[in-house]
Amino acid sequence: MQIDKKDIVNEPTQASGSVSSRSANSGSIRMSVPPEAPRSQKGFLPVIEAMTSVDVFAIGYICFLLVVTVLGSGRVTEWDLVLRNSAIALAFVLVINSLRARIATEAMQLVHAFYFGLLIPLLFKTTEKLSFSLHGHDYDSTLIYVDRLLFNGNDPTRWLFAHFSTSPILTEYLQFTYFLFYLLPVALAIELYRRNVKENPEHHFNDKESDDLQDLRFIIVYGFFLSYVGYLFLPAIGPRFTLHDFSNLSNELPGFYLTDVFRYILNSGENIDKTMPMTTILTNVTRDAFPSGHVDITVLTMLLAFKFKARIRWVILVLGLSLIFSTVYLRYHYVIDVIGGALFAIVTLYTWEFVESKVMRVRAWALRQKCVMDPSAR
Repeated sequence: MQIDKKDIVNEPTQASGSVSSRSANSGSIRMSVPPEAPRSQKGFLPVIEAMTSVDVFAIGYICFLLVVTVLGSGRVTEWDLVLRNSAIALAFVLVINSLRARIATEAMQLVHAFYFGLLIPLLFKTTEKLSFSLHGHDYDSTLIYVDRLLFNGNDPTRWLFAHFSTSPILTEYLQFTYFLFYLLPVALAIELYRRNVKENPEHHFNDKESDDLQDLRFIIVYGFFLSYVGYLFLPAIGPRFTLHDFSNLSNELPGFYLTDVFRYILNSGENIDKTMPMTTILTNVTRDAFPSGHVDITVLTMLLAFKFKARIRWVILVLGLSLIFSTVYLRYHYVIDVIGGALFAIVTLYTWEFVESKVMRVRAWALRQKCVMDPSAR
């Protein structure tokens, strides 16, 4: 089997041999597989062929977590959970792409387009098992020190509570926007997918809009993984625990009907149960303050919504800006976390094409190795 450009960025589809170029500054090509050259259905080769850049990148991040676990094996207390979750995540990626290679339907394409909505939380819960164990302590004191340098000795969350008029209506709205963290990029992806289906009902994955969706997926997933690396290197729990009385949060920042519901769901995702003693909460809570992943992914989503001229871009902008403010108002983050999240988003936007090109070179190399080891697959 000869490896050429179509093996570097290859999208499976039922359509015949059409070529779609990406944005002018990207330089990579996505090409459909013509009917006269179908994929091999033997062994593992079709699974590799079915993978896009984001699938390969996810496998790379899983391998990264495993390497970190091995290197820190003397300190990682929950290494067995890391291995279990990593195995589940890897199997998830492989099964989805195996099905995609064999089931050429729109429903399967839809599953592949959005399955990262489940994979990302799983890898987040895997990363959290490493961050504190690797260091044995948190870096909140460092983040607090930087905040005080920036604000003339003041803690921004305390200053807001003392000088900014709070109200249940505002708290309810901001808690709602903070809860939308995962949903904003999903909403943008849904619009891009629907736009593609509407404008190209016969060839959903061979046009500019499909490239937009592929770019969105890679950039957002890259942004998530980059922020997770930040958690590994600088674990911190945030000001609601270090500068405020967490048990008194509902009294100091009360909402209306849904605030406590949103907080309960978010707390559950961070291993917090209100029945726990504070010592247990401080031990169990996820170390995900720096950088602010909420800010990182929200900035990326807002910018991409305007780049792709999404109809919901102004809604995303308003909700996104509110979400960014809520990270400090609701005491989830220090201001330096917000700055860090914005900087991580900028790094993601300036490096994603380079990273994706390297990822797809790995994919092309894997295809070559598979063909060499299994000549019958050629």
